[in-house]
Amino acid sequence: MSYAELQVTTHFSFLRGASSPEELFSAAALLGVTALGVTDRNSLAGIVRAYEAAKVTGVNLIVGCRLDLEDFPSLLVYPTDRKAYARLCRLLTIGKGRAGKGKCQLFWKDVQEWSEGLIAILVTKDPSPELAAHLNILRSEFGDRAYCALTRRFRPNDVAKLHAIAETARLARMPAVVTGDVLYHTAEQRMLQDVVTCIRLRTTIDKAGFLKEKHADRFLKTPDEMARLFKRYPDAVARTLEISRRCTFSLDELSYSYPTEVNEDGLSAQDRLEKLTWEGAALRYPEGLPDTVAMQLRHELNRQSRATANLSMIVLIQSQTCQARLRPDRINDSELGPTSCQPRYADESGVDDRRTIAPRAPSSCWIGGPFLPLKFDLLAIRRRL
Repeated sequence: MSYAELQVTTHFSFLRGASSPEELFSAAALLGVTALGVTDRNSLAGIVRAYEAAKVTGVNLIVGCRLDLEDFPSLLVYPTDRKAYARLCRLLTIGKGRAGKGKCQLFWKDVQEWSEGLIAILVTKDPSPELAAHLNILRSEFGDRAYCALTRRFRPNDVAKLHAIAETARLARMPAVVTGDVLYHTAEQRMLQDVVTCIRLRTTIDKAGFLKEKHADRFLKTPDEMARLFKRYPDAVARTLEISRRCTFSLDELSYSYPTEVNEDGLSAQDRLEKLTWEGAALRYPEGLPDTVAMQLRHELNRQSRATANLSMIVLIQSQTCQARLRPDRINDSELGPTSCQPRYADESGVDDRRTIAPRAPSSCWIGGPFLPLKFDLLAIRRRL
């Protein structure tokens, strides 16, 4: 029996989850769970740590997120490819920008705008009268990428409620899928989860009462145990693997991408960087460029990649803009070029092979190598105030 847990909350859902991604993926590997869908609330903060844990344990990571909407039930969403992941990031950016720090405000219309390529699972606790309408709305937008969650709550009439939700989904022609709604990796973490709940709600353990989680089964379970708990819904259990197969996106597909600089002179970022470098070197050494300095410059320029050249030009333009805005009356064109750096060498060959993006001094930093004249001098800007 195989099973993928699609609803896992890590401690990156602040004061809600009680286990780290490393603990959750390690436990999943021991239990035989094939994949974990990390669905922190309105956040992708735990994805990187989960990605690293997935590589170590061999448990597949399903990148996901729980969206708590203002005018619609909560959704679990999973990007199926790189473009869908970008849309999910944009959606979260919109919600967080609208609500302010530490919050996220999203509406159904926002999800509609950025839904392409996302798989959505509607989360519901009870078979409410509005459930059928919500399922129809979700299916009309997501089509065959829409599902309804079946989750055991271990409350009175739990079996009857679960049956009612499954039947409503069937009538709405929406496939149901099993989720465990996991908050911690083992049962022993329940007490810690109660503590973080009390901190979040600003109360104490003695006074929390029913504010705490209603049951202690919010931990990972073996595939056989999940099959036993949902023995009336084997198709819903099997669909966890179906969704896992459909979510092919991986963080391996991501890489640094810098904006491409557009210049009126038609030069590429690399060509312009070389032009400014040699012009700056000539100004620094008016009596002639030493051979060791020329060797160092050629060495560093040859190792510049297109992306690094774009980044260097972006930093240069930003530093020029910063200086011009601080005191435009005291800055002329000659002061807006790159600031030169004192060269240093690693050995007698005259070439320093260290490639870093690191502080040059408490007052300045540089990008590229030890000589490339792209230092951003902070003290020089402060002096112009």
